[in-house]
Amino acid sequence: MKTILYTIALLVITTITFSQVSKPVSKMIFLDSSDEETSEGNHKYYRIIRGYFSESEAYEFNDYYKSGNIKTKVLSKNRDYMDMDGAFITYYENGKKKSISNYKDKKKIGKEFNYFDDGALRLEIEYLENEGDLAVNYKVIEFWNKKRQQKVVDGNGEYQGFDLEGTFLIGIIKNGLREGKWTGSSLKQGIKIIEFYTKGKLISGTSTDSNNIERNYTTLLEKPKPDKGLNHFYSFVSKNFTVPREFQINRISEKIIVKFIIERDGTITDSKIIRGINDELDKEAIRVITDYEGWTVGKMRGLPLRVSYTIPITIAGSN
Repeated sequence: MKTILYTIALLVITTITFSQVSKPVSKMIFLDSSDEETSEGNHKYYRIIRGYFSESEAYEFNDYYKSGNIKTKVLSKNRDYMDMDGAFITYYENGKKKSISNYKDKKKIGKEFNYFDDGALRLEIEYLENEGDLAVNYKVIEFWNKKRQQKVVDGNGEYQGFDLEGTFLIGIIKNGLREGKWTGSSLKQGIKIIEFYTKGKLISGTSTDSNNIERNYTTLLEKPKPDKGLNHFYSFVSKNFTVPREFQINRISEKIIVKFIIERDGTITDSKIIRGINDELDKEAIRVITDYEGWTVGKMRGLPLRVSYTIPITIAGSN
């Protein structure tokens, strides 16, 4: 299963001038069907980051279909990857809105609305600020199925739709939360699923693969983490990163942003620079991250999961 994580890259949009005032220069990249960076011609979408080369508190990320029609609109606090802030709007290629949601501090907040491709409302959910031990951090308020029959009314009824990473589920919603027995399947993971909930809390779950191997779980998603904790990982990077002497003399302080994958066996692969300083320092950043060992693997519904990480490394020079 491929983890989606947005990256930034290559092609620069020409500076536009109007009334003798130069507007901020933007950046453009090409994306494949999984929203991973690719080359022009092999792309399915493309992204324009408005004002990329200007200092700003927020950057406008606009994604487009290959046809040129708008796909998504959002503001990001970071120019090099999506650190979403405020309204996030997605569109069908016919121009109709697909969804409207809001982000704050990297989390969805408030209500989210999803629509059919003709503009009719399909789903209304509300995100919870303090979800506690709930399996998912939202309540289902209203839901219509493909036949346009309303199946959840005021937080009560039967829901059927996609969950984490394309998992299809059917179950009862009571007071906005999952209740009782839920069943489903995931084509990406190749599993069938049975789960039991009480007031939104996952009591137990069982996933069965094509070989009839069962895995039991009580948590939907477990993120990978260093065995000795994140502080140990950051300390390792800091202590083992070798900075060339000229950077120490010149007191240069800059930031490298690195993306890498934690594989299903806990190894680090596919390390790449999203934003670099120079070839020497960029290679050193990849080396030190790849050298780190000891990750607890991520899991989804009991199965090992590939997960993307993006971290900044600040290079602070000194005499």
